[in-house]
Amino acid sequence: MEIDKLRDASTFTVGTKTRNVGFKAKRLKIFKTILSAACILFILLIILAGAVTNKRNSIWKAEITLWEDVVSKSPNKARGHNNIGMAYYDRNLTNKASEEFKKAIHLQPKYADAHYNIGVAYLNQFRIDEAIEKFKKTTALQPDYADAYNNLGSIYYLRRKIDEAIAEYQKAVRFDPFHIEAHYNLGIAYKSKGLTKEAITEFEEALKIQPDNEKARNILSLLSE
Repeated sequence: MEIDKLRDASTFTVGTKTRNVGFKAKRLKIFKTILSAACILFILLIILAGAVTNKRNSIWKAEITLWEDVVSKSPNKARGHNNIGMAYYDRNLTNKASEEFKKAIHLQPKYADAHYNIGVAYLNQFRIDEAIEKFKKTTALQPDYADAYNNLGSIYYLRRKIDEAIAEYQKAVRFDPFHIEAHYNLGIAYKSKGLTKEAITEFEEALKIQPDNEKARNILSLLSE
């Protein structure tokens, strides 16, 4: 009986290996075919990506050159410094961007966009308290600046100051009812407080604005169960 069991086990193992060999060979052949097509597609994508990247770099370079020219000709115009700061920021030149935003604010202290932009730059540099100060300054200068309220809300949420976050998100959606990020964030904040009904409302609003928003749809589905 023990010999029979051993034979059965051996046969089963050998048989499995034999089937696997055939199966793997078949899959390998298909995989190689797919891989060949994938390689061609990948090469094409690299070429296209390179072309797009080069085009984007050319656009960025042209934009920076444009605003550098504007600033050199009108160094006392805040808008030029703000716009070249944005161009630098788009190229991940955050320090240079911050310097230009500072110049814009120096020239025009009540320039809300420049205060907001340097707040975003500070966030990128993890200078959170300074970012908060700038977003607050932005809303003081322009009370309907929804993006600034949304960013403040997100900072407070990450610091687990949920009530403060909700208050900021509410301001954001009040001033901009189509601010999808603020609706989504407000839904998340409500959810964390156990306010399911309110959270559902916000995710539904987000989906009205962007019906293909999978994150909002998935959370709404879970909350509606």
